[in-house]
Amino acid sequence: MEEESQLRRLQMLELEALIELRAFCQMHGMDFFLRGGSVMGAVKYSGFVPWDDDADIAIFRKDYDRFIELTAANEWSEKFEVVSYKYNPEIHCYFPRVLLKEGIRKKEGLPKNNHLGLSMIDILPIDGSPNSFMLKTFYYTRIYVYRALAGVWTMGIEDTVSMHCESRQ
Repeated sequence: MEEESQLRRLQMLELEALIELRAFCQMHGMDFFLRGGSVMGAVKYSGFVPWDDDADIAIFRKDYDRFIELTAANEWSEKFEVVSYKYNPEIHCYFPRVLLKEGIRKKEGLPKNNHLGLSMIDILPIDGSPNSFMLKTFYYTRIYVYRALAGVWTMGIEDTVSMHCESRQ
């Protein structure tokens, strides 16, 4: 029961972070979209997937880098922060994530899921792909190479951001 209650508290914090991110993005003329399990939860469960402990959003590429810069340069939230490899090489991840600030995490009694604290939201870019078969093949090959390089880059790092909460304090 305690684990279920903790998961629900985490989901409510994620919802709070999504609401704050939405306001921040709208203030700067950007938008984001739910993706992955977050979309499935919204559609199938009218909220979160009952066992899901993170949220996923996507931002159009034209706004993606600007979003990272703006969230790094502005104190956009009292509770949350966006951590990106561009400004914090300790994240060991090729896309930014929203983390609960460490003081809030400790106060809430929530576990860490990585060495930086508690990762709550993954932020990925929305890229268009070419229409022609040849260009699309090159495009996807390049993406797979980048993903492989990112995997190799973090291969020797034991305490990196994992996808699910662990019971580490």
